[in-house]
Amino acid sequence: MLKEYYINDNGKQITRDKEQEALDRIIGFEDYSLKKSEDGYYVCDSGGKDSLVLCDLFIRAGVTCDFHHNFTTCDHPITNKYVRARRDYIKSLGYNYEIHRPKNKGEPTSIFKLIAQKGLPTRRRRWCCEVFKERGGIGRVVATGVRWAESTKRKNRGQIETYATKKENRIIRNNDNEETRQAIEGCPTYQKLVLNPIIDWDDEDIWEYIEKHNLIYNPLYDMGYTRVGCVGCPVSTKAKEELDSNPKFYQAYYNYAEIYLTKLLEKYPNYPIQTTQQFMDWWLSDNPKYVNKDQVEMFEEEE
Repeated sequence: MLKEYYINDNGKQITRDKEQEALDRIIGFEDYSLKKSEDGYYVCDSGGKDSLVLCDLFIRAGVTCDFHHNFTTCDHPITNKYVRARRDYIKSLGYNYEIHRPKNKGEPTSIFKLIAQKGLPTRRRRWCCEVFKERGGIGRVVATGVRWAESTKRKNRGQIETYATKKENRIIRNNDNEETRQAIEGCPTYQKLVLNPIIDWDDEDIWEYIEKHNLIYNPLYDMGYTRVGCVGCPVSTKAKEELDSNPKFYQAYYNYAEIYLTKLLEKYPNYPIQTTQQFMDWWLSDNPKYVNKDQVEMFEEEE
């Protein structure tokens, strides 16, 4: 629940208001965000429920900020339509909202074009994040809707309000929901500070906030989707189901994976995977039938 009640050692009731805590985090770092950029916070909107709450909190906080969505070229069409409507609404409030189309080496690109060069992205080889998610907000304070509750590895923990500098040159992926994520993080690689104001919220808190403030959420949630990221994302536990429901996406992945595999077999004729169907089955399986994922050697096309 957004409001939690505790009894301290002295028998006194303590009230914790998660909504107010999130607003305080946002307001508390506004001065620093303005020192980094006169535009203030760089707020990331993925089109999902967490981003919806994040954006609404920033608007309610009244801080200086602008909003950004990264078009990945493999988002569900319903998400794309929903994001455009959100952009129009937020802009009507007087904020700037940009939808960024991906580029690679300065040229327009897509997930499929890059699959033909790099192979299918996997949980361990997530080259797609660097191209489609991580390049925005350089030199600014970036706000994301990352939450511990989204991590499958999460454990019970207390609040953490520190500047994370444990790993030198650590890259902060905007959509990573690892248990190591913190409310305030530094990312030396991209010279930005990352604020995760709802990091300690549960799913129940998110939906309670949405209902409380009567927010319009992505229609995919009412269609049985539990996440609304890239269709077929290897991090999703329901990637195969998503692609089964979206055969045009599956066919696109298949076609470009075939281009990559053809080049791979020219270089490695005895490669364990010999057909595109085997490649797709391996990619979508948690227990690969044809080859151990640790042994798969990938290469990028030399340009």
